[in-house]
Amino acid sequence: MKSKSFILAGLLFGMILAGPTHAASLDVPHPRYGLSFGNSETFHGLRFNLADEDVKTVRGMNFTVFNWDAHYEQPYTLTADRIDGLALGLMGPRAREINGLALGCWLTNVDTLRGINIAPIHVIGGTNTGFTFSLVHTLRKMNGISIGMVSNIEKESNGILIGLLYLTSPKVNGLVIQGLFSGKVREIRGVSLEWGSLAFLASGILAGLAVGPAPEATASPSFSPVGSKKLTGLMIGGYNLVEEQQGVLLGLFGNSIKKGSGLQVGTLFNTAESFDGVQIGFINHIEENPFLFRWMPGINFHFGGDEEETK
Repeated sequence: MKSKSFILAGLLFGMILAGPTHAASLDVPHPRYGLSFGNSETFHGLRFNLADEDVKTVRGMNFTVFNWDAHYEQPYTLTADRIDGLALGLMGPRAREINGLALGCWLTNVDTLRGINIAPIHVIGGTNTGFTFSLVHTLRKMNGISIGMVSNIEKESNGILIGLLYLTSPKVNGLVIQGLFSGKVREIRGVSLEWGSLAFLASGILAGLAVGPAPEATASPSFSPVGSKKLTGLMIGGYNLVEEQQGVLLGLFGNSIKKGSGLQVGTLFNTAESFDGVQIGFINHIEENPFLFRWMPGINFHFGGDEEETK
C-alpha cells in the first residue's frame, strides 16, 4: 500500500515538473474544477503548479512555486490571464488581472489588481485598487492604501501612501505619510505628513495640510522647508517656501512666498514679493509696500492688490 502511495506521489510530482513544458495536469474530479496538480489552463478550485505558462483563468486558490527557467531571462513576463481568489507563490503571482489576495515572497507582477497585494520584496504592476504592501513597489496607478519602503507611482495615487524611505507619485489625492526620503510629488490634495524628510520636491499644488521639514534639494533634515509652487489651504512646516499662496502659512522659523493672499505666521521671519493679507512674526517683509513699510517688526500687511496693476 505504501509503495503504491509513493508511486502515485512520484507520478504527481513528475506531472507537476512537466507542466510548463507539456501543459499537463492531474485534475480531480474534473478537468475544470476540484483539485488540480500541474499547468491546467482553466480551473475552478484548488490549483498547485510548479510554474505557470499560458494560463487563462483560475478561480479559487492558485499556488505557483516559481516561474520556469525561460522566465528568468524575462522576469516581468505575465504567465496567466486572470486569477480570482487567492494567488500564492514563492516567486510571486504573475497575471494580467488578479481579483482577491496576491501573496508572494518576491516580484508580484500584475497589470490590474483588485484586493490585497503583498510581496515583501517587490510589487510591480499597472492599476492596483485596494491594499499594497512591499519593500519596493512600482505601479502606474494606486487606489487605496500603499505601504512601502520604496514606492514609485507613475501616474496617480488615490488614498493613503506611507513611504518610510522614499516615495514618489506625480499626483496624490488623500493622505501621504513620508519618512526619511520623500520623492517628487507634483500635486497633493489632502494631507501630507513628512516629518524628517530629506528630499521632498512638492512642485505643484498642496491643497490641505503639509507638516514637517520637507526640503527641495537639501541635505539637512533638521531645518528643512516645506516647498510647493502653489498652495491652496494650510501649510505647516519649519520653513515654508511657496511660489503662489492662497490660505495660511504657519512656519516654525518663517515663510517665504512670491505671490499670495491670506495669512503668514512665522516665529522669526516672513517675506513676500506680492501679498494681500497679514504677516505676523519677528521680522516681516512685503516688497510691494511703500519703502518705509516694506520691513516691519511684529506685524505687516498689504491689501488692495498690485499698485501698478490698479493704475
